[in-house]
Amino acid sequence: LIYPEYNPQVHMINHDLLVEYYNQLVRFGGAYDHVLEAYDHGIAKPACYGFAFTDFVGNVFVLDGFYEKEMSIANISREINKTRREYGYASGTEASNFVSAEDLRILADPSIFRRVSGNSQTVGVTTSGMFREHGIKMIRGNNDVLNGIAKVQSYLYIDPYHKHPILTDETDRPIVGAPRLFVSKKLNWFDTEIVDYYWKKDQQNEYEDIPMDRNDHAMDMVKYLLSRRPRVATAKVNQVHKVIPDAYRRWREAPEQTMRSKA
Repeated sequence: LIYPEYNPQVHMINHDLLVEYYNQLVRFGGAYDHVLEAYDHGIAKPACYGFAFTDFVGNVFVLDGFYEKEMSIANISREINKTRREYGYASGTEASNFVSAEDLRILADPSIFRRVSGNSQTVGVTTSGMFREHGIKMIRGNNDVLNGIAKVQSYLYIDPYHKHPILTDETDRPIVGAPRLFVSKKLNWFDTEIVDYYWKKDQQNEYEDIPMDRNDHAMDMVKYLLSRRPRVATAKVNQVHKVIPDAYRRWREAPEQTMRSKA
């Protein structure tokens, strides 16, 4: 496996808990500033879109998205906007105080920005240009495969000294020993792909530093998602938001919002 660190019981979180955490961050004035979106294009193969957010200590949460083939660009654009609206992340007449139209950009497969055919002749509007016609702006994600895999691995790694941002133990203290990348259990397609994501073998049956090119749309999406995130070794807590320790405490103390996992 390319990601042997992955464990669904650790990295997959109940959707309702993630939504509540997202809403808590919104109320404390931070989530909209830390939304991440990524997209891997497909027509005959599935198109994959991810809607994620980060917290003040650098954890990344893939909250929602879709994984579907044979969708038109118009339908894909509608689904993206539908997801954004569901979480209050929109511009124009639906804008919150935290989101501008310029912020609504999706990290995407660099190939959708190309405007050449096989013989290097200009062939018209790019795929990213077609999305722009539907109001969806995209920017290039990092397409370096090994670099992207290494970054995803670092976020999946279970750091024995890292506090879990959501779950607590029997004494309501944060669990110590956690990764920095979490995914909603709603997104079963992520789990399906990551446990079937293998290195390719050469003719001598030796592994190569090349992923097998099959069922990798969610894997590409998450690599783009982390394109502009810092490496784990260099990530720093955002010291601007002094409210976050108190925010964590008040959330855990609210009796109707217990953080204990039943997974």
